[in-house]
Amino acid sequence: MVLLLFPTFCEIMSVGNEKHESRCTRCDLRQNSQDPRLDGMGVARQLEDCRKLCDRNEFTVVDEYVDNDRSAYSETVKRAAYDRLLDDVRHGRIDAIVAYKDDRLGRRLRTLIDLYDLLKQHGVVIHLVSGSVDLQTPQGIAMAQVAAVMAENYVSTARENNLRSRRQIAEAGKRHCARRPYGWEPGGLVVKPDEAEVVREICKRVIAGEAPTSIAYSLNLRDIPTVEGRGWTAIGVRKCAARASNAAIREHRGTLYYNGQWEPIISHDEYAQVMAALEVRANMKYKRGVGRKYLLTGLVYCGECGNRLGATVGASGRKPAYRCHKNLSNDNLERGCGKVSRNIEALELLVKKAVLARLNSPAVLDAIATRKSSDTAVSELITQRDGQSVRLDQLVNDYATGLLTADQFRQAKTVAEQKLAELNQKISRLTANTELASVDLSVDLETAWTANALPWRRNLVELLVDRVEVNPYPPGYPRKFWEGVKFAPELVTVKWRV
Repeated sequence: MVLLLFPTFCEIMSVGNEKHESRCTRCDLRQNSQDPRLDGMGVARQLEDCRKLCDRNEFTVVDEYVDNDRSAYSETVKRAAYDRLLDDVRHGRIDAIVAYKDDRLGRRLRTLIDLYDLLKQHGVVIHLVSGSVDLQTPQGIAMAQVAAVMAENYVSTARENNLRSRRQIAEAGKRHCARRPYGWEPGGLVVKPDEAEVVREICKRVIAGEAPTSIAYSLNLRDIPTVEGRGWTAIGVRKCAARASNAAIREHRGTLYYNGQWEPIISHDEYAQVMAALEVRANMKYKRGVGRKYLLTGLVYCGECGNRLGATVGASGRKPAYRCHKNLSNDNLERGCGKVSRNIEALELLVKKAVLARLNSPAVLDAIATRKSSDTAVSELITQRDGQSVRLDQLVNDYATGLLTADQFRQAKTVAEQKLAELNQKISRLTANTELASVDLSVDLETAWTANALPWRRNLVELLVDRVEVNPYPPGYPRKFWEGVKFAPELVTVKWRV
């Protein structure tokens, strides 16, 4: 909720029947007047009333404190002007406050009580345009505290009613669009045909395993703008593909989903496949980066200690190699054995040959054929996984309410987590098969490998390879030549995703 506040702080001394003014400070703080456009109109109206009060009382205003459109209820919002006001009170620079209402100073009981204690301690009085606050008597202090309770309760009740209202709107499947969503006409109810085709293309390419960066690059080459008329980015592509509204699904607070009352662009099954593909890509460790120079960075592991091998440039005449580095981690534990290294060119050539051979293997061809004939398998697995996640959460509630003992909870939790892991693994494998279905096996793969750049090769390797394990040379092991370099392919193991 956007809150605005406009108090004015004045220092006034009265001697006899004469009024002597020494200093007046006006403070403009946010608390309840909403200003979504940030044009300050709500602030200006209340500030005008505060100034009129100062004029009627012949107060001299020398300063203003403004926190336009800053919530006085939220505990996480920083109100710089309010903090500066408190500092001025502590240093005796303020003797009186002129405010529109008391709840413009704060809408939390703790905040107002702390403020009133501070003002009473330093002898600062409050003048209000609407209402009054008397901190000089016990009755006045009690009334101020009651007003603080009512102010906090008002905001809490309003927020609760607002959240319930939003949920009712979601349950009814009504759409909420702050701006025109890409793919629909203004209002988000009727599909915009040309943009809808772009959304379908993005979803199809994401399901096929193409990187969002590549998709964004392709769209920009074709001069297809976003809804704001800008170029596409990888983040924009991911957000566009991951919108539940693409399938006419009304999402509420990221956890509740209802049938939307607008025209969909893709089906529910297609949306489930999109989310599975994005999840698999997000879970892939050490993904290809923009500046990556080597094919296998992040995929090569030491067969001796299990440490990941890093690509290093050769020194003292040595060629670049993937090496197991021995060093200390941030928690002061030793990582790596330093016993394994392999020539980069030879290792990448070996993996290339293995990948191209794998693409022609019966196992991969069967996996692709199976996936092409089962379009709903991913969505069915996702439904099972979501149900398993709900059951896992329910176990925690059952333990917290005493329905399960600690031993029962641990045993049930172990079984539930194993089942969830199995479902995630099946989704990962099936999604990988979906991505492979986009690989054109009718072309000469050797030629395609040579013709395409590193990102294309890396993407192909990631679709098939889970990890590459390199074992150390045993003592006295003969160093034979392979493809013109000293290399032992039999000491390398490629573990497949598919």
